[in-house]
Amino acid sequence: MEPRLAIVVPSRDRPELLADCLAAVAASRRPGDELIVADSASTTQGTARAADRAGARVVRCDRPGASAARNAAAASTDAEVLLFTDDDCLPAGGWASAMAEPFVDPTVGWATGRVAADRETRLPLSVTDGLAGRRFRRGDDPFDAGHGANMAFRRSALLSAGGFDEALGAGVALGGAEDADALWRVLQLGWEGVQVPGAVVVHRQWRPESTAMRSQWRYGLGAGAFAVKAHRLGMDPDWLLLRRAAWERSAALLPRHLRAGYQTGAAADALRFAGALIGSVTGRFKRLGAGNFSPVTGAMP
Repeated sequence: MEPRLAIVVPSRDRPELLADCLAAVAASRRPGDELIVADSASTTQGTARAADRAGARVVRCDRPGASAARNAAAASTDAEVLLFTDDDCLPAGGWASAMAEPFVDPTVGWATGRVAADRETRLPLSVTDGLAGRRFRRGDDPFDAGHGANMAFRRSALLSAGGFDEALGAGVALGGAEDADALWRVLQLGWEGVQVPGAVVVHRQWRPESTAMRSQWRYGLGAGAFAVKAHRLGMDPDWLLLRRAAWERSAALLPRHLRAGYQTGAAADALRFAGALIGSVTGRFKRLGAGNFSPVTGAMP
């Protein structure tokens, strides 16, 4: 039988986007599945009101950070599988069932689904249209796995890995790669991961281009810090992840985009590359404990 889900949506001060997301989740949610809004230190009551109207339970965090919010939600439920999306995403029909199905296999620790854009832009964010349905094992590259806007974890696997690193991700200084980091650490424990191309969420491309550019910098910071952390933990002795973050996924793309006249993409490549370098230096000197840069602040059991 498919496991019971807790569907978790972290959100901070974006009640209109959240309301649309929760309406889409309701169309996909199965009977018995829990719905949790992880309030990441919102400054108004808008998040709580949107959650209440949708019948969601609110888990409130007193400091911002999507990773801390996800951890708090994980600690508040006993559901077997935690299914995550973002408040600016719209899950398609059948999403919850499609993401639950792989966990019938007891070796699966996580699953990721497809993230599509709602419209064409010069710099699409958080889109993973090319998922091939592959399976991931220890040592595979988590940057190829998928995106945090559409991911699920077996709760026991995520807890065993120490949860999300609260020094990474949206809302904190190292603003990216918390998803790749968590996927990676679960694989290192011997669990397997699987892509589910048929499980789709639509990511709304609502940010102006200037804000999308700043996101590239933050993504680079997080990716560089995560890559160095993996090396320091002895999980990536050959620096594969740093080469992927700083070179293959950023600097190496820049001349190709320039030759193609895609200046927006080239600028994004440069920002990710610079961010990855700064993030790698930051990650070299941050204190480590139990696989995370920062201690979990009472969120995980």
